[in-house]
Amino acid sequence: MNVAHQAQFDLLKAAFLQNRLSHAYLLSGAIGLGKTDLAMTFAQWLLCDHKNHCGKCRSCLLMKASNHPDFILIQPEEKKQTIGIDQVRALSEKITHTAQQGGYQVVVISPADAMPVMAANALLKTLEEPTGKVVIFLIDNQRGLLPATIVSRCQKIVFLSHHVDLRLENNTLALRDELLTHLEKILDKRANTILFNPAWLKIKLTVFFQQLLLIASDVVRMQLGVDKKLIINQDVSDKIKKMALLVSSEKFQRCIDKMIEKQSMIAKGIHLNQQLCLEDVFIEWEKSCL
Repeated sequence: MNVAHQAQFDLLKAAFLQNRLSHAYLLSGAIGLGKTDLAMTFAQWLLCDHKNHCGKCRSCLLMKASNHPDFILIQPEEKKQTIGIDQVRALSEKITHTAQQGGYQVVVISPADAMPVMAANALLKTLEEPTGKVVIFLIDNQRGLLPATIVSRCQKIVFLSHHVDLRLENNTLALRDELLTHLEKILDKRANTILFNPAWLKIKLTVFFQQLLLIASDVVRMQLGVDKKLIINQDVSDKIKKMALLVSSEKFQRCIDKMIEKQSMIAKGIHLNQQLCLEDVFIEWEKSCL
């Protein structure tokens, strides 16, 4: 597993340990960021008899041999670019039965946006009516092809591009601090949500969303109680912790979804009104308050 994705792995691990593991996760990010690798690594950890990637137990040996009966990898068939409806139907049928090893069944659909509409609709019922101990990972390459009905039924985990420098430069650090102050005031009801520094309108939206998603990711990590070493903005961890206590996990996920939606539109070359775009995100942030 790419060490850069340790934080995502620890989020999943913490969710399991706290009995909060979702039945479906959408691993969302650009192509080539190791989303499928992360899903398969977590699958091996979850299915391991000792929950430590021991590499020696029966489950680990079956995973190594690509022959574990409770791990299902769905990818486009050879010489095809799409995932067929028959593949999805076979998957849905299989996971209605109890895991053969008595634990979880783990499914990885990669890439999920290779499912045509009919295949996606076939999967929808499974997502709407989860049964037993099943975890489904949908790999989303942010091409905007997945139906909203699928996306809305998954918990989203974001993968940022490698070029995002987490060692913030001075100008980016200043923006982050201004954003944190504004977001804090929104949650404390001390600021008009849509009144912000006019200078922000001259900064690229991509830079804004990189910073907002880094902050949001830290808030989620705090809520899940992961190791503080994995907090990106460690120098302001007290502020992040305060935010984590003030927002609803479920409502905050909607805020993150909104940011990812905007980011995806920008990536497609869709022009967004910067003022309205930022207002929209800040309003969603305010709605996440407890």
